[in-house]
Amino acid sequence: MKRQFLFSLLLPLLIILLFVAGWSFWPKKKYVTFQDAVKGIASKKPLPTLPEPKKPKELRIISAQYGAKDQWLDITEQLQKKIHENQLSIYASNNIAGDPFFGYPKHLKVEYILDGAKKKIRVREGMKLEIPPLQDPYDVLRVIETSQELVTLAENCQWKV
Repeated sequence: MKRQFLFSLLLPLLIILLFVAGWSFWPKKKYVTFQDAVKGIASKKPLPTLPEPKKPKELRIISAQYGAKDQWLDITEQLQKKIHENQLSIYASNNIAGDPFFGYPKHLKVEYILDGAKKKIRVREGMKLEIPPLQDPYDVLRVIETSQELVTLAENCQWKV
């Protein structure tokens, strides 16, 4: 009886001791963060050189409306005055011309001409409107919207597809 009791105490202690001793000799797995992985890839692969973004020659607001449902404010003049060096950067908010529809989420709808091309854009309340749109291909937060964009990125980084 004493042997069985002693054995039942010593066996778990022996297992724990072997586990702890063996743990220090076991090869450790190295965990890599996302940032470290990106740095490792970037250090081995040359990134494409990009041309300097060209500045727009002409930006003109045709129409701009802020509101929701059937209540819209015409804010064309306010946005036209905010253009600086043929660029517009503004948050869609009630600060532009007031709240046209209290309690409802609003949108900013803009129709404009940029370097001779007529375009439209719609931005939700609280979001930033950038004309021309900012495009930084090195921005890690940029969303790849099509499979062709993913293939192009892979080819530019010399990855095998």
